Amino acid sequence: MVLGIIVSYYPNTSELLESLISLKGEVEEICLVENGSTLDIQNEIINIIQKEKKRIPSIKWIQMDSNIGLAAAQNIALEYGLKKNFDFYLFLDDDSILQKGSVANLKQFLIENPKYGLVGSEIIHEGSKRMQKYPTISSHGWIIRKYINNNETSLNDVSSIIASGSLLRLNCLKSIGLMRAAYFIDYIDIEFCLRIRSLGWKIAVIKNSKIIHKLGEERAVNLTLGKIYPTNHSPLRRYYMTRNRIWTWKMYAFTFPKWFIYDFINFCFDIVRFSIFDQDKFNKWKMFSKGILDGILKKEKGNYVS
Repeated sequence: MVLGIIVSYYPNTSELLESLISLKGEVEEICLVENGSTLDIQNEIINIIQKEKKRIPSIKWIQMDSNIGLAAAQNIALEYGLKKNFDFYLFLDDDSILQKGSVANLKQFLIENPKYGLVGSEIIHEGSKRMQKYPTISSHGWIIRKYINNNETSLNDVSSIIASGSLLRLNCLKSIGLMRAAYFIDYIDIEFCLRIRSLGWKIAVIKNSKIIHKLGEERAVNLTLGKIYPTNHSPLRRYYMTRNRIWTWKMYAFTFPKWFIYDFINFCFDIVRFSIFDQDKFNKWKMFSKGILDGILKKEKGNYVS
């Protein structure tokens, strides 16, 4: 039994419908947590579900009065699945589309590889049409970003994956607990993956499962040495990305020192990228600075254990 988990917040309803349709025949049920959009948007989603119910799986609709954050909303869906005794949990963003047959392949991988707690799909970014690279652990423990080559069926020993398009097994969920609700948004999946690995589980990405995924307002910028892809996240997202990143460093830098070096290099690169190519630089720098301060001084609040 597979539970699909989607959290919506002011979604493009046509894109959400595509996501729901892509799960037809893939999961037994969807838990759709509507995370505090306006009543008009919520009614529009309900009307779509009623109108298109033959094209989408059975849906458990959970409506929040306000935005409680992505992590807390995902936890509500996970707790629902635990009560209903689902064996696997599929995460999907409300604007991502899953290729048909993907869940069966994800599930088969986990069944055949009991040491793996989480397996992800190969990701195609809609805006740039580029394939996702994955931070993979080399034989010496260093993190190397890799594509899945044409002659490979999977990438094993992946450090972290994007939650959207990933399948989590029940035993892994029970051993590691829920998402960190205090993160609200950003770095939720990275911390979750590091926690999975810290407790002895492994993570992989397989080639015969694919999603089309959106990443911020991504656009390609051509440089002499190649292309760069600014995501143009909002100042508020920049705050959460920075604060949660530092919280994650504080928890895992000594457990995974080579991952910390890798992520710190990405952090420096990200500063350069948004400082040069993003819009609204002043407000983003303001929120970035606040994120650093809160990441260092503030302690995470909230219990992630189920």
